[in-house]
Amino acid sequence: MNPIIFAKNTFEGYTQFLSELFNLRDPDFEAQLRRLIQYDLIHGSRLIRGPYLSLNRPFVEGKPLSELAREMTLHPSLSGIFDFDRLYRHQEETVRSVLSGHPTIVSTGTGSGKTEAFLIPIVHEAKTRPSARLQAILLYPMNALVNDQLLRLRKLLAGTGVSFARYTGDTPESSSTSLSRLKASRRFSDSELRDVSEGRLLPYEERASREEIRAEPPNILLTNYKQLEYLLIRNKDLSLLLNSDLRFVVLDEVHTYTGELGSEVACLLRRLRTLLPEDHKVTPIGTSATISSEERGGIEQVKRFASRLFAVPESTVNVIIESYEALPALPEGAAVPPPPVTPVDLLRQRLESAEDNELDFSRAIEDETKSLMNNPIFHALQRYFEKPALIAPFLKTMRGFPSRENRSEEDLLAEVYLYLLAGSSIAPNGQPLLRPKLHFFLKGIRDLAVQFTPFERKLILDETDGDLAYRIWPAFNCNFCGQHYYISDHNEVRLDSKGEADLWVPQGEEDSEEATGEPILFTDSNGQNPSPFEEALTVWLCPYCGTLHRSKADRCENPKCRQSGLIPVNRIDRKNDYRCLTCDRPLLKLGETDEMTGLRSLSSSQAVDLMVLSEHALNEAPEDRAKLLIFSDNRQEASFLSGFINERSKRFLYRKLLYETLPEGTARDWEEAAAKLTQTVIENRYPIEADASRLEPKTMLEKFRWFLIEEFASKIFFRNSLETLGLVRVEYRGLDREDTFWSDWEKRIDVPREKLLNAAGMILDLMRRNTGLKSNLLNLKDSNPLVFRNIIRKPKYFHPFVYSLRAPDRWLNRNGKSWLAKNGRSSFQSWLRKWFPEESIDDFLAGLWEHLISKNLLQPTENLRDSGFAVSEHQLLLVKTNDAKTPNETPVYQCSVCATRFNREIATADCPSWRCQGRLERTSVSYDDYAVKNYTVYLKKRPINASEHTGQVNSIQREQIEKDFKNPDSRLNCIVATPTLELGVDIGKLDMVTMANVPPTPANYDQRAGRAGRRQRIATVMVYCGKTAHDLYYYDNPPEMIRGEIQAPRFSLSNLPLIQKHLHSLWTTTLQQQLKESDQPLFDNYLPRHIGRYFAQIDWLGLTPEEEITKNEDYATSLRSLLEKYESALRVALNRFLNSFSLEDKRAFSGGIDSLMSFFIREMPKELNAILNHLRKRYLTMKRERIHLLTTDSYGTKIRLIGEVLKALKEESLATRAGDYYTLSVLSEYGFFPGYALQKGSMVMVNFEEDAIIEIDRPYALALREFAPVSRIYALGKRFTPSKYHMDTLSGFEGFVGQFLVGTETIEPVNKTGPRYEQPGDCVSESAHICDGNLKREGSIGDDENRRSIVSYDIRGLVQDYHLGGKTREFAGRAVTFCRKDRITLVNTGIKKRIAKSGYGFLVCNEDGTVFSETAAGQKEYQRHMDKLYHRKVPKDDVLKQKLLLHAHFVSDWLSFGPFETRNEAINWMEAFRLGMEFVLENGKESWDSFIMTKGVTYSPIFFETVPGGTGILELAFDAFEEIHQRSIKHLSGCDCASACYKCLKTYWNQAYHTVLNREAAIVCMQEVVGHRGGAVIEIPAKRALIEEPQCRETESPAEDAFEQILARYGLPQPIRQYVVKEPGVSTRVDFAYPQEKILIYIDGDAYHENRKALDKRQQILLEQSGYRVERIPAKELDDQIVIEDTIRKISTWLSNRSE
Repeated sequence: MNPIIFAKNTFEGYTQFLSELFNLRDPDFEAQLRRLIQYDLIHGSRLIRGPYLSLNRPFVEGKPLSELAREMTLHPSLSGIFDFDRLYRHQEETVRSVLSGHPTIVSTGTGSGKTEAFLIPIVHEAKTRPSARLQAILLYPMNALVNDQLLRLRKLLAGTGVSFARYTGDTPESSSTSLSRLKASRRFSDSELRDVSEGRLLPYEERASREEIRAEPPNILLTNYKQLEYLLIRNKDLSLLLNSDLRFVVLDEVHTYTGELGSEVACLLRRLRTLLPEDHKVTPIGTSATISSEERGGIEQVKRFASRLFAVPESTVNVIIESYEALPALPEGAAVPPPPVTPVDLLRQRLESAEDNELDFSRAIEDETKSLMNNPIFHALQRYFEKPALIAPFLKTMRGFPSRENRSEEDLLAEVYLYLLAGSSIAPNGQPLLRPKLHFFLKGIRDLAVQFTPFERKLILDETDGDLAYRIWPAFNCNFCGQHYYISDHNEVRLDSKGEADLWVPQGEEDSEEATGEPILFTDSNGQNPSPFEEALTVWLCPYCGTLHRSKADRCENPKCRQSGLIPVNRIDRKNDYRCLTCDRPLLKLGETDEMTGLRSLSSSQAVDLMVLSEHALNEAPEDRAKLLIFSDNRQEASFLSGFINERSKRFLYRKLLYETLPEGTARDWEEAAAKLTQTVIENRYPIEADASRLEPKTMLEKFRWFLIEEFASKIFFRNSLETLGLVRVEYRGLDREDTFWSDWEKRIDVPREKLLNAAGMILDLMRRNTGLKSNLLNLKDSNPLVFRNIIRKPKYFHPFVYSLRAPDRWLNRNGKSWLAKNGRSSFQSWLRKWFPEESIDDFLAGLWEHLISKNLLQPTENLRDSGFAVSEHQLLLVKTNDAKTPNETPVYQCSVCATRFNREIATADCPSWRCQGRLERTSVSYDDYAVKNYTVYLKKRPINASEHTGQVNSIQREQIEKDFKNPDSRLNCIVATPTLELGVDIGKLDMVTMANVPPTPANYDQRAGRAGRRQRIATVMVYCGKTAHDLYYYDNPPEMIRGEIQAPRFSLSNLPLIQKHLHSLWTTTLQQQLKESDQPLFDNYLPRHIGRYFAQIDWLGLTPEEEITKNEDYATSLRSLLEKYESALRVALNRFLNSFSLEDKRAFSGGIDSLMSFFIREMPKELNAILNHLRKRYLTMKRERIHLLTTDSYGTKIRLIGEVLKALKEESLATRAGDYYTLSVLSEYGFFPGYALQKGSMVMVNFEEDAIIEIDRPYALALREFAPVSRIYALGKRFTPSKYHMDTLSGFEGFVGQFLVGTETIEPVNKTGPRYEQPGDCVSESAHICDGNLKREGSIGDDENRRSIVSYDIRGLVQDYHLGGKTREFAGRAVTFCRKDRITLVNTGIKKRIAKSGYGFLVCNEDGTVFSETAAGQKEYQRHMDKLYHRKVPKDDVLKQKLLLHAHFVSDWLSFGPFETRNEAINWMEAFRLGMEFVLENGKESWDSFIMTKGVTYSPIFFETVPGGTGILELAFDAFEEIHQRSIKHLSGCDCASACYKCLKTYWNQAYHTVLNREAAIVCMQEVVGHRGGAVIEIPAKRALIEEPQCRETESPAEDAFEQILARYGLPQPIRQYVVKEPGVSTRVDFAYPQEKILIYIDGDAYHENRKALDKRQQILLEQSGYRVERIPAKELDDQIVIEDTIRKISTWLSNRSE
């Protein structure tokens, strides 16, 4: 692929699409936009930064391998094994370093031979010591990398006698009979290599199964860190390592071991060392293309990193980097050729003559090669672009060559491109002279704006376009007609004598910063037709300050401005309900929040932009390399993008196929058109239609019938439909001009028959386009297989209309219309009145109605709740109206006002659209229009078939996706991936990479860019920059990302929970080594093979819920016994493990612990119990759900899937699609054993509606947002939303329920003295801890929404100040404080924009967690639910008062700074510090989050870590506190916005703060730190010992705490708190319960339980009838000794009676 031609064609198409995107009415507006953004190769585009060009150079060569082997006495066979004569210098240095025993990091670029560099010493060792067992472990972060290396070793080591094996989840237990293996050690023949590549033939040296590996350990073992973890724990694999001769451990992609994963792998390597004798020497090796920059001590950083990762002295580490060959010297007297006479024309000719983008390697012409190599300009070009750089600055060098000093910049640029074209096309020896890699940073259109100057209206793409003297106005356009508008938020500052506004000053121009008046909509023109504006209100705009004047004036009357030159604009009168001046549609709805109902901002969508960009990129790629990789750092975004791109590309393909398959000049039946589409797709196996190979033709036919409905009977997809573009017309079977109906009316009213026929056709068109269509597909329910299987994707808000001749008394929904209105103003009556004899209108419509019914054109149908008539789809005919070869034969009529288009002969020029006063004007199809080109010009357009590649896709599916992507014959040509594919996996011939956002760091960028051009080192990299400050900053400064500093990975070894997990594994390994045969049953009980063995006593498939779901069982008895028996051996293992940590790290994770041995022995069983009881509750919840479904006869997918899970538990089967039940896997997922940053989040949501169970997990901090009741979750091509939380499984959990006092800015737990109402708006709200639950499918990801739905929640936070110590430092009266392992409480108080209207919280049942919407229907359903299941009648007006907050507790590190006197100061400092952290620590929001904590009248920003146990990132932030401030000030000072923008402080996530963010205020806060010398660091003592659990006491009542202490004082057993009782006729939550003894205790009289106060005698009688004993104690009597003693005696007696 020639990247020069690729860039030209791709970006020309992309910018043309954007220039036509908004359907603007004003042709001058659209023309300005086109001129502003259009791309050409010489001038580029305002939306595209680049190209940044680099020309790859060859590496410096080292010694020949044979010579090095002789010098170092290497095994003589090496030269025959490795098929290259000469090493690179860095390879030679690596061999020397490794064989000398130095820990070695190899940091060299893609394609530099890193693998060969470490394999040479390993193969030498294997050949020298042939009897040795397991000499090298090659550790990879992904199975795909393991498989790549396996294939390489199969070809490399065949016939060498060096044995090797892959040990991953893909390795079978025993050898497969379907695989062939060589019978002896020999090389493969050429004919055998294909079978080797496809995995059908193995070399003699490979151990292909686990049995073979254990029986004959190989010399080299390939695995991943998760599998190595299992090898260290499983007894049958342990001997493989215990008896090994391990000499080398290689970590590929070592840069990935950062943060939590780095900590995990560092511990894993230390544990591996504990298995080997202490004097055993192992050489660790790490490889990476991007581990650190050489600048600013990068090498020393890497050494420190390797020292901590490998647990070796820093002084012993060697770091190997690459070096490049110098350019050959020019021959003496080399002449510079004269410049081309017209280089721009010559470049254009060369580009046009290129038939495709394939590099022409055939032009290996000696003369041309010599001419270029001896050309000083060509030489200078290669030297200048050794590293990525813009081409424009090189022109200064160009001017230094003869005859070029006075050439124009355009000519010089063209000449440079001519050299690049020639160098990348001429290829001596099959290798091009130049290997260009082009980097582009581009964006879509973001909030297009304008400025009015005295001379012109100027379009503004971003702030750099604007003149600071003039106000910038964001532009909007009408969704319906394209008319553009501006909105002024203002303060009314002057009224006339009548009390009406006379002067409107924009927000920010007066002392008050808040808008106090209603917004004003105005426009400066309507482009084509001024007549609708004649009645508009003219006001006068000051272009400088933006003040609007009702009357013309010589000068602006804003006293702060007083400029002259006011210009007239047209204002929409508020009395007109903000209706469009052109099409009379509603634009703005005023309420508690202003809502743009008919306006849209002039911004393009990321999803659409990327789809168009991807489509052009694939079209420009050569056939055998038409593959595209798109990276996104957000898994939700990646899932949404892949689904959207697929569906939008399908729509384009279907339109193109329909247009191509329609016959010329002949009408085709609707059904016949769908059948032809079906036949074409099936016969040609179009790659876009993945279902084509497995769907029945009948089902495919239904799919294409639905496509025709969307295309010709839907407003959602109408704008660029084939009909709108004028390419296809719809006719109606039955409109026969010979029918007497037409001749009779022609005579009666003297209107030509053709006009009457066209009028009827127009009416049918309007009905059809309004989805007034009769089709069995329109009323399909979501449960229908066609809908459920995504064969038909029903867009949201897509409902059919029905029509009646006369309106009924009331339509039951809004999707009903009538032809004849009682007031005579139906849309059809109004249109006919413009040209038809008025006295005959109603008769004509009535007669036409009956005539169309007689012709079956109108047929009875239903929609939702109404019945009526609609156009029959069986009467529709499709006609191709135009062809690219013979264009403009058929006219198209477009309304001058609403822009609606019709492509039939018209009965009248009056537009028939509702309330439109426009005229239909004849026009024609524009074959230069981007949308038209899609179906007529781009004949070779490749459809996109994209696949999601994220952590939400299971590993088996991900590996299959990678295989399909590499396969040139596969349908898959696009992957949308999170950083899972950032690593060095070989994904085939890939010449281009797109990034959907700017990566977090230069290291990420380098890795992603390195995925392209691995074979030829020629590639194009495109980075799409979104609206975030991060993206916009790097859009303006691409070199800082492309060539930015890469910091060595960082990780913390002070994370105690992480150390605990590895200690669990270490001790499990030690027990395996030391275990006596008599103790094997104990070990089997502690760690059975199948997770179901723990719950063997439960009848999982039983039909009665016998088990108590909230009861906690003890599953750790056997583990406690083992720990006690083998304590001395465990102590030895622990000490050796701890000795591999530095004193600083040990001090950090053991602070507050007197004895680590005692701590771990006590905590290990507790951790096991907690996890297993969580699983028990989860599975019992499934059992309960299954019983409920069986009793209600609700059979279906859900009951089948739940049954598969329960059956797997009962039968203890590991191999099931219902899930993974291997105990090691499950305990790793839940954090008992190391999970390597892949363990399940704290909360898991499950969907049972698909073919297999879908589980999506998140940590609590993220779950509060993503799993909140209104959130939409995107995964696997589907949309999900929470439907239920399993609240009953956590009813005994301390802190599960609580109350918070919520204010406008504050939140605090209700304390012992009861709620305090500090402010009138403060209120007490009930809250529940967010917990596991169910997801319901909301549909599939389609192209009807082009933006991901994201809800903005109001999240508040608290810290308990019960930590393990920390440190603090004073700065100018404020303190920065860091604390370790404190309890954080986050509370989701609701959706921000709804709180003012409907209050805090969510409508969730507090009994069972069922989620309800807050719509009227949702509230009714809530009432029915509470009445039916819990016998609680909730009055209509009280429904929203039942709403719950959701909260989450977790332990984390935190950092704060303050206090600040105002909330605004705290917010600005917090967001500025966040910005600085992103730059200095190169760590994004996924590792930490923040909130403002209020204490009295002061405010303190709190940052906390979101990774359980912490990663140490906030402690690094404390240490780099001043540097973070300096970096933030530098960035903020470089922005020129008025207050704050997305380039500086604004982000999507801080929208709640946008009105108070101020760049200057933030700088002032930052400078207070930088400008003052900070005080000394003071250590903060721990508030608790680590052996204590951080308490969470937001309990149901303070009185409950007191009563619990009373029970303990009297020696009574501890009851279960917050116990849920559900018996016939009653459901209640009890303060305390002894479930086995059936004793219930209520503490009455506190503020927490209004529902318990209402507990009547009937409820108590029902409980006692069910065998319960109920005791109710008034809270105020807990201090009465007589009452307490009487109560204790009663409870003791009950307990004694039950126990007897």
